[in-house]
Amino acid sequence: MLYALLERAGGRSDPGEATGFDVEVLKRAVDELPEDERLAVVHHFGLSGEEARAMDEVGRAVGCPAFWAARLCSTALDHLLSSEPVLALIESIPSGQGGAL
Repeated sequence: MLYALLERAGGRSDPGEATGFDVEVLKRAVDELPEDERLAVVHHFGLSGEEARAMDEVGRAVGCPAFWAARLCSTALDHLLSSEPVLALIESIPSGQGGAL
């Protein structure tokens, strides 16, 4: 999920050396998402310990078509990126080119 957030935040697809990354910040932000969005990202990215799932599987788990599951995940990522703690966390990860996001 971190890769998806980085891509959405500024076109970066590699977190580089994410040392000291506070995963709890991200977990708390996911927990605050609306239930359908939370379920979609948890299933898609495998956040509860299982394998990451394709959108058709996410849709079945959430109870909607795959295209709607993709929309839920997209909206959830947007909501996560509007969270100040998540933005601060992402900005604290050095880029592969040595600069900030």
